[in-house]
Amino acid sequence: MIKSVDLLNKTKEILDKDEISEQDLNNIEHLTLNKYKLSGKESDINLSELYLFKNLRTLTLINFSINKDFIMIINELKFLWAIQFSSCNFEDVVPINQSVSQLIFDYCKNFKCELINNNKIIKIIGSEVDLKQLNKIDNTKELYLQDCKIKNTEEILKYNRLELLNLDGSNVENDNILDKLDKRIRVYFKDEYHPVGGV
Repeated sequence: MIKSVDLLNKTKEILDKDEISEQDLNNIEHLTLNKYKLSGKESDINLSELYLFKNLRTLTLINFSINKDFIMIINELKFLWAIQFSSCNFEDVVPINQSVSQLIFDYCKNFKCELINNNKIIKIIGSEVDLKQLNKIDNTKELYLQDCKIKNTEEILKYNRLELLNLDGSNVENDNILDKLDKRIRVYFKDEYHPVGGV
């Protein structure tokens, strides 16, 4: 069972129960975890314990350091379809499973394009993105590059399955390229990025 006191308490809170069984963990489909408590102190949450939540569908992680061991765990979660990393620090780069349809990187440190693996909806917020390195998006339908510094913009012309491209608040190296995009792609490019909800 769960060894982390803070993760166990979070689980009890979600399920509104004092005693938690393995079956109870299978009932949790949505989980939001923060490395820091409201007091500002670090929690004792160990992300390696997420393998216990076998039916997880959405996961939001805030302020965690992400390593390859953890990415391997989330790649094993069969039902996970959306994950958001907020203010996380990536120590390693391992592609995240293609079966995760929605992938959000929200002001993360050490973000690398190699984390992406043909996910359907990709949101990268507040990072530097070299589109020459963002080459595994053949199945991507929606691409959000918001409040980003974007290099090698001409690569966007290769993304032929896109249905939506959002560049709100981004600094685009060559925005003339946008006029050459397929007219079927809905393009949003406001001067400022205004955040909306996560997963």
